[in-house]
Amino acid sequence: MNETPSFNEISAIEERILLSKLEIARKLISHSPEKGRSLENEVAAVIRQMLPPEYGVGSGFIVFHGDDGPELSSQLDIIIYDAIKGGPLGRMSSCEVYPIESVYGYIEVKASIRVAGPKAKKLPKNSLQVCLKQNEILRRMKKRLYWSPNIGSPMKARPVEYDALSVRLQTNGTDVAII
Repeated sequence: MNETPSFNEISAIEERILLSKLEIARKLISHSPEKGRSLENEVAAVIRQMLPPEYGVGSGFIVFHGDDGPELSSQLDIIIYDAIKGGPLGRMSSCEVYPIESVYGYIEVKASIRVAGPKAKKLPKNSLQVCLKQNEILRRMKKRLYWSPNIGSPMKARPVEYDALSVRLQTNGTDVAII
C-alpha cells in the first residue's frame, strides 16, 4: 500500500536535525563566529537540497547601483541567486559578491533572535530590529541595469534600466521566522 508522504513530518525532522547540529556546535565550538558559520553552512545545505539547480546558494555581499555608483550591501548569510543567467562577480574563499540583477532573496541565519527594548541604546547584532533595518535597506535596491544590443551593431550595447521587485528576506532563527 502506497502512503502519501507527510511533508509536515519531513519538515519537522529536518528542523530537529538542524537544531541538533546547532546544539552540537554550541557544545563543541566556543568561538561565536565559527558557531554561526557552521549553522549557516547547515542551513545552506538544506536549502540547496530543496532548490532546483538553476538557483544558486552562496554567501557574501550584493553589489547594487547607488546614486554615486556601485555599492556593496552588508554581509549576508545566505544568498539565493540565478545560477543560469548570473553568478558571482567575485569569489573569495569565505564569500562572494553577487550583482543585484541575479539575486532572488537572502536568508539571515541566527541561532536566536532578540527583540531589544524601546530604551536600548545599542541594538545587539542578533536583534530583530537589526535584521529589519538591514532588510529595509535591501528592499530599496530596485534599480537594475541590463545590457541590450544596439540595433544594427553586433559589437555595441547600451545599459537599459528598470525597477524590479526588491530582494526578499527569510530569517531563520530558533525563536522567530520572518517570511
